Amino acid sequence: MVRVAEHHAVDRRTRGYLERMADDLSLGGLFIRTSKPLAKGTKLRLVLRLTTDGAETPRVRANAIVRWRRRWGERAGMGVEFLEFEANGRDDLQRFVDLAASRPDVGKRPRLAR
Repeated sequence: MVRVAEHHAVDRRTRGYLERMADDLSLGGLFIRTSKPLAKGTKLRLVLRLTTDGAETPRVRANAIVRWRRRWGERAGMGVEFLEFEANGRDDLQRFVDLAASRPDVGKRPRLAR
């Protein structure tokens, strides 16, 4: 699960929508499906709450930036790149990504968390 936090351009309703649409998570970033992608270059503060078999991993906090957006079609959304992680965030995310790669049932739909 991933939560968009501390961003003035994302109102509560839009944030709730984005929280349901995070996808394609990797160490480099993630894709967020939305019909209203933020502008390229918009900076975000993300809180990732990743789950495996119902157990939560530590929350991963990262600063990120919107690198690209697709405004039309079924896969409309934005590609978000991680810029920096807090504390052990990169290591925690790496463990989750490794687990997801080895087990097809883990991490298929990371979601934005509230």
